[in-house]
Amino acid sequence: MRTIIQKPLLTLLALWFVVSGCDAVHSPEATDTTTEILSSIQVAQMAVQVSSELQLGGTTARNVSSSFNKHADKQPGFLWNVAKDLQATLTAEEKEKLLNPDLDAAGNREGGLRPFFPIHGMKGDGTKGTGRPGFIPFDLLTEDQKAQVKTIMEKYGPQIKALMDQKSTLTAEEFKTQMDALHTARQAELTALLTEEQKATIATRIEEAKARLEAARAAEKESRNTVLAIDAATSDKLDAAYAAQLTALEALATKVKNKEVAAEDVPAQLQAIREAFKTTISGFLSATQVEIVLIHDALTHRKPKGHGGKGKGGPNAG
Repeated sequence: MRTIIQKPLLTLLALWFVVSGCDAVHSPEATDTTTEILSSIQVAQMAVQVSSELQLGGTTARNVSSSFNKHADKQPGFLWNVAKDLQATLTAEEKEKLLNPDLDAAGNREGGLRPFFPIHGMKGDGTKGTGRPGFIPFDLLTEDQKAQVKTIMEKYGPQIKALMDQKSTLTAEEFKTQMDALHTARQAELTALLTEEQKATIATRIEEAKARLEAARAAEKESRNTVLAIDAATSDKLDAAYAAQLTALEALATKVKNKEVAAEDVPAQLQAIREAFKTTISGFLSATQVEIVLIHDALTHRKPKGHGGKGKGGPNAG
């Protein structure tokens, strides 16, 4: 099975295919991997991964590695520069492999590579864990508070697991209602442990993280517009195209959630959404610009999770 899907499509569908129910206690940090800052080692590993997947060797593989290394210091947004290089240097066959990975019936790339539906990198507000119950910055807690947190998490862990085990017997709405109730109750107990000073510190961290997120989104967008050499009006059209794609994805995700679409039909519908996006941007971008956009999106899907805290972005900006 062959399909073309960019990361924003994958990450949104993952919201419905993966229910977290996570009992981890988080610190605020960015969650969107499209703009997380990668280390030099991660950049090099990503270059090797791309070359391996495309079965590149010799000069071409060295050129790919050189491009990643050359632009690594332009983060966030360095993948736009890499995409521009690859658009100009890869052969048509290599581009086909990059943009159209072979998938098996389960939606995984053939050859035993990582699952095509990632479970991380979901678009958030830039503060990991702050959008759902369970958010407590552990570094702010006293030893006594940490012990109380452990007790609370142990109290709700089995309840959440039991609900997860019953998921197949519940409607989507019943499951969501019950899970939200557990999360809300748990969060209330966790929040009650905090002093007013701790709450103020948390609020400050969240606002700082959101500010970093917005700044990085702006930087990524500037990088995108520079690489594509587009003006503000065209940039707005591209943003609108991404937004329309996301709306279509949300509609599909709802159908998947409500079991109105069979699992085996999802790849074809994702393909249709992807093709609609490509058709739309082809109306105001050149063929070269369209290729750069698609290559960038394909690279973004392969981007490993960065170090957090400084990452900011979203599909529109990345």
